[in-house]
Amino acid sequence: MALAAGCALLLAALGQRPDGLLHFWTLDVGQGDSLLIGTPGGQAVLIDGGPDPAVATRQLGRHLPFWQHTLGLVVLTHPHEDHITGLIEVLKHYQASAVLETPFNAGNPQLEDEWQGQLALAGVPVTLATDGQTVAVEPGLTLHVFYPTAHLLSGTHSDINNSSVVLRLDYGSVRMLLTGDIETEAVQELLAHEGGQLGAQVLKVPHHGSGTGLSPALLAAVQPQVALISVGRGNPYGHPAPSTMGLLRDAGVPAYRTDEHGTIEVLSDGHQVWVRPER
Repeated sequence: MALAAGCALLLAALGQRPDGLLHFWTLDVGQGDSLLIGTPGGQAVLIDGGPDPAVATRQLGRHLPFWQHTLGLVVLTHPHEDHITGLIEVLKHYQASAVLETPFNAGNPQLEDEWQGQLALAGVPVTLATDGQTVAVEPGLTLHVFYPTAHLLSGTHSDINNSSVVLRLDYGSVRMLLTGDIETEAVQELLAHEGGQLGAQVLKVPHHGSGTGLSPALLAAVQPQVALISVGRGNPYGHPAPSTMGLLRDAGVPAYRTDEHGTIEVLSDGHQVWVRPER
């Protein structure tokens, strides 16, 4: 029995070794966002943590090797509950080497205090995101910060959403655009500042597919091959909006959504991408 158990652990360990591919998961965390990157070299990057602490840590346990308790980078796109709550719990169980977060800090005061307290307790270095920054995750894999700009928007429908960190992940010739929860005003700013740089094979659709996120102009600028929507089943907001799904359908872009497909994995060798939904 001991030999059998040892063999099982060995097989599990071999199955979780880096395979030279980029693994990108849109995690099924309900009505919220959580994106996990497994790099070809075996590092992990977590972008947002969803609304449920238990779900966030469980999802990491499913997709990371059982021995891995370090995250090379954690990104908080903006401090809404459905993005920050799970991250607070994750930092209690995983050591983050660095944190990149939005400069907008006027979210839920209690959660913001918990977040800052956990960062201080863990001693994690924090960088405030602004357009133009580049994070070299490992050779050949880079994150570019496209938004927010130095001057945060105010007086919009949702200043918190419109302060979301927008990233472009580059791996070889593959691009993935990760748009947080930006809405109409921030989309316009993004197009004005970075319109020529937004092309990507993979698009994480803004704000759970709401009608104020994806616009015809943004879709035309990105020209994605695949769209990913993080959204909760039966959510009260009507996400994703019929208008958003119509835009993607009319453009011939396959849309994968967590409420229907569960966790969605995108794999890449740096030249092409493959999509592997959970269901």
